[in-house]
Parts: sequence; structure tokens; C-alpha cells
Amino acid sequence: MPFLESRLNDAHGKHINIDRDRPGFTRHYNVLRDTIYKGLKAVAPFDKWLNGHKLGGSYGDNLKITMPDEFDLVIHLKFPENDRITVKKDPCRPGNVILNMTEVLEVLKNQDHNRVTYTHLIKLVSSKNELMEHKLQALITSAMTKVLNGMENKINVDGNITEVVYRRCGPAHTMFIDTKDIKYSVDFVPAIKLNASQNILGEEELKYFVKNGFWEAIPKPLKPIDPNNVSFRASYYDSELLMLKDKHKLKEVIRFMKKFRDNKQNMSNLKSYFIKTVLLWQVKEKPSDYWRTSQLKDVLIQTRQRRSQYYS
Repeated sequence: MPFLESRLNDAHGKHINIDRDRPGFTRHYNVLRDTIYKGLKAVAPFDKWLNGHKLGGSYGDNLKITMPDEFDLVIHLKFPENDRITVKKDPCRPGNVILNMTEVLEVLKNQDHNRVTYTHLIKLVSSKNELMEHKLQALITSAMTKVLNGMENKINVDGNITEVVYRRCGPAHTMFIDTKDIKYSVDFVPAIKLNASQNILGEEELKYFVKNGFWEAIPKPLKPIDPNNVSFRASYYDSELLMLKDKHKLKEVIRFMKKFRDNKQNMSNLKSYFIKTVLLWQVKEKPSDYWRTSQLKDVLIQTRQRRSQYYS
């Protein structure tokens, strides 16, 4: 069915690919990102804890299908003696972990050069020395507010000054921008960077750590908010990127499925991450060249059939 394949490729180029809209947003976003990150680097203890950032979410893995007006920026935190964190599965919340800081604190308390870190960390743990999500987020909120106050809650991009509106949205510290030309938001998502050796996965999943070597624990608040929460969401975003690498048809299928969802009123609760996860399960089921050599129409049909099995 060459006609169907041609129509699918044409639809992808016209209605799903967002490359033509990127430049207008990314220029402004880059300035905002760099300004806030630089500001955080000047606030203790984040001058010692910040460990880089990366673009995440649908934008980062090149699966976004709508206007590129939402950015997810993962802000990595790495404490001194970070490798001494003891990670355990949260028995009450699948996919979550608990971070015990006992060994970290025992070492830091004898290090004069890490006195500031110790002073802050000791206030962020429970009686069992487990890192507390709510207290960590409160510290980040305080630092973010200080940075924005220093900016007078404004950002200057190419001589154009725009107000920055700050809100807390789940684990993210979200900045809203509304200029005369563009309107967008940025989720600054804090993530504790952990080594592959600290992961809670099985041997089968370890092969995806070969190249990136780390994963993250996200301080995601519970609903309702629990000020004593010690549960962090485990994130394997870089491993997912590794699974997506060179699988062009897989990415196209995910985009088509997201577009299909967006055009159905009764599918608004079907989250993008769920769609991606279901498709990633098939990576282990198919040979690597399947996603490069198969025709898009065949992959879509087979994926639709397989998806029905997952949902049933």
C-alpha cells in the first residue's frame, strides 16, 4: 500500500513535525534558562549542589507534536559524597524510592569544606535520616524566589523586557512567559542525580545504563501534600532516550498516537508518558532493525494491535 505510506509520511511532515516553530521559542527560552540557572549557582548551598541541566519531556526526546511552548528542564542536584546515599524501593509506592542519607551525613560532619552542605542537609532529613521531599522543595523554592527577586521578576531578551510569573506545579518550579509575540512556560524540575550502581532495577534493565550511567530521583509531592514525605519518583529518562535512539519509526508512531489522542475528546486522560512507556515495552520484543527498515503503515498497524493487548 504505497499510497497509505505516502499519506502517512505527508501527514507527519505537515501536521506533526514542529521544527518550523522552534526558533521563535528557543531563543527566548535559552536566555531565561541560563539566567535562572546562573542565579541559582550563586545561592548557597546550590552553588555546591547543582550539577548541570538537560532538556526533558516530549521536547527533549523529540516526541512533541504541538506548538513548542512548553519546556521541561531537569535541574540536576548532586550532593558531596552523593555515592554514599543508600537507595531503597518504597514498599508503598511502586516506582518510587527512599533516599537514606546516614552515610553521607556521617562523612560530611567531619569535612570542614562541606560544612555548609552538612548544615543544610541535616535539616532536610527525617529522624531516620531519610531525605524529605517537602523540605527539599521548600529550600529550592526559597532559592528560586531569591533569584527571581534579584531579576525583579523580569527577563531581558534582545532588549525586550518581559515579566516572569513563578508558580509551583507538582515537582516543578514553573515560569510563565507572555510576550507580544510568544507565550510559553518552563518547568524547572529538580532531580537528584544517582549512579547506576544505586539503582533498584533488575539485571535486564541494567544494559540501558551502559552509556549514560546514571538515573534520577524526583522530589514529587504526594496528593494530598505530606510534609513528612520521604518518597521520591525514580526517573530513567536517559535510559529511555537510549532505547529510542535510531528507532525512527518508533518515534513517528508515538507522535501519531499522541496526535490521535488529541483529536479524541474521550482520551484526554491518556498521558503522553503512558503512550511512550507502552511503546518502549515493544523495544525488547522487536529486533533493532525493525524500527528502521519497516514501513510506517506496518508499524502503526502492528503497534495498534499490540496496544490493544496491553489495554485488555
